[in-house]
Amino acid sequence: MRVAIIAVLAVVLLAGCDRRGSVVALKSGLPPVPANQVQIYTEMPAGAVPVAIVEAQTTGGWTYQGWTDSAVANLKALAGKAGGNGVVMQRMGQSPSGAIITGGIGGQPLMALPTGGHPVIQGTAVLIPPSR
Repeated sequence: MRVAIIAVLAVVLLAGCDRRGSVVALKSGLPPVPANQVQIYTEMPAGAVPVAIVEAQTTGGWTYQGWTDSAVANLKALAGKAGGNGVVMQRMGQSPSGAIITGGIGGQPLMALPTGGHPVIQGTAVLIPPSR
């Protein structure tokens, strides 16, 4: 029973700690673009207009590759939400390390969960006009 309670608490705690990322808008009033229509670039495409600075973190995955895939999906979602149909990846790093200690009964520590070391991707959301 205690193992089941600890497992449930761990899932709830980890889900609550994950953040999708942040957006600093450079242009406003643009309609959102679905994440599946946002393209990833390593260099600024010709004619691209910067619309936001975006930083995405992982929100799930069981492996480092799963965490990276999650961070990339979140980067595309944030870029699309800002009105970009592309995102130029500029930096990929890792979140700082640390731990979360959850409280148990009577103030006694119940568990310590490691945090950090998860992928963080920064980029510029861009709007690329359609080709003529």
